[in-house]
Amino acid sequence: MYDDDIFIRLRRKWYQKAKDSGFDDIEIWGRKKDPEPLLYGVSGGDLRRGLYKPETEEYYTLARGHLWEIEDKRFRLMWSMHSEGQSVDKIYTTVRGFLNVSKATVRDYLKAERIRMFQKVRERAYEQADEEE
Repeated sequence: MYDDDIFIRLRRKWYQKAKDSGFDDIEIWGRKKDPEPLLYGVSGGDLRRGLYKPETEEYYTLARGHLWEIEDKRFRLMWSMHSEGQSVDKIYTTVRGFLNVSKATVRDYLKAERIRMFQKVRERAYEQADEEE
């Protein structure tokens, strides 16, 4: 079905309409043989080599949910970029001009926040388990 020329033409038409209207889709279609859309930054080759794993996407889903538990807006920006898969280098390059932090500080902050996030996830899991008993 997805290899059908009629489907491909129709999909291109509607994707173009969406793009023209200003819609910024987080999914992209690769080559004709790709079975489904991929997220930006993930290639079909990544899937074949096993670089993209569902648990990785689950981690970033948790990280995006944790974003709103960070009260300091400066640190929220760093975590927001992290939760979208940006590298420490990219985050540092973005924030260094107005936060006056080192790359090591960015790395340490992300590590500490990741630990805090997993502690909260664990606490919620224990609370749910207690409620079920």
